[in-house]
Amino acid sequence: NSQDSIVGLEDRVISLVAEGLQIVASTDHNHVTDLRPTIAKLGLDRIIAGVPADELTTDAPTWGHFNVFPVEPDPSKPANGAFFYTGRRPREFISEVRARPGDKIIQVNHPRMRYGLGYLNHVDWDGERAVARKSAFDPRFDALEIYNGVDPRTTDRNLREWFKSISRGHTWTGLGNSDSHTLVYEEVGWPRTYVDVGSVAKVTFAKLIQAMRQGRMIVSSGPFIRFTVNNAGPGSVIELKRADAKPAPGPESSAGSPASKPAAAKNNAAKAAPFEAQISFQVE
Repeated sequence: NSQDSIVGLEDRVISLVAEGLQIVASTDHNHVTDLRPTIAKLGLDRIIAGVPADELTTDAPTWGHFNVFPVEPDPSKPANGAFFYTGRRPREFISEVRARPGDKIIQVNHPRMRYGLGYLNHVDWDGERAVARKSAFDPRFDALEIYNGVDPRTTDRNLREWFKSISRGHTWTGLGNSDSHTLVYEEVGWPRTYVDVGSVAKVTFAKLIQAMRQGRMIVSSGPFIRFTVNNAGPGSVIELKRADAKPAPGPESSAGSPASKPAAAKNNAAKAAPFEAQISFQVE
């Protein structure tokens, strides 16, 4: 259903299963595609779950590409009920997504891709300060695509800027996607995002959305990584406590002239107790 891909739905589902994918959001450009009927027809609904979706591809002016899911299809409307994509600013099309019934994930795709495809490029995003220089920027999205299979050269920059954004209080989830348009050369699932939702047969849209917003996931193009801090995995909120050691006062910290106080502060900070944490890292 996407103008830049000729892969049929049955072929796409078979390729997804062959690569071991279990939950798939079918994001065609400005068209709501639903793989669930095709999955059921092939008798594969116990091993793979389809999530109907729309890749909102903005135009006139362009602000980039945004995955929206789940989006229930509506055959009575153009493009199966896809969102209107032309002549709107970010706050307008994001507001339309939020206003439609049902909770949804909004994901910024390839945020630094060239050729007018990156949202952060269009809003003149300052990656060091984690602020947009253009007032058109709307931060009301849920996820940021860090690792894109078609444009891997931007991954390091995306990762650095995502970390900066987190340190400035943004809570966007980091994701990885193959962005596949073909059956070969752009294989599905490389990279992929592993989401902690339990059994595929029992997964619900609500459970998927909750796990994604909490960050209970990892992204990989090969190795599977298990990473915990104090026995808590990705997406957990951890309260770190300082070790028992206490700052030892030096001679500068004794009562004295005002000139000695800055030295006292510096001395105590240098001897502050570190945080305690038990970190586990395993690669499979």
